[in-house]
Amino acid sequence: MEAVARMVDMAISLNLLKGFRIGVGGPEIGVLQYVDDTIFLVDATIGNVLMVKMILVLFEAVSCLSANLEKTNLYEIRAVDNMGSLVQTMGCNGGKLPCNYMGLPN
Repeated sequence: MEAVARMVDMAISLNLLKGFRIGVGGPEIGVLQYVDDTIFLVDATIGNVLMVKMILVLFEAVSCLSANLEKTNLYEIRAVDNMGSLVQTMGCNGGKLPCNYMGLPN
């Protein structure tokens, strides 16, 4: 799974993906991973969603592992006007925060 993090970091460094910046001038984070779960932290644009989808497709091609988009959710941290189109572009489900993680209550 480290390959996904490296692809995200490379996409951010090439300005192909806009991650989540911590504070003013702080690091830009694009992905968090825990065991076999991955959280992408990107700006809510069609371009970013397409880049995340491309990274997942490339990861699948080189690793023979795949992301199950039926179990994938797209969450908004701030209000997003085009959430429906982002969910449709990604081909996954939309979700609301707070959410359950691994069955744990929110």
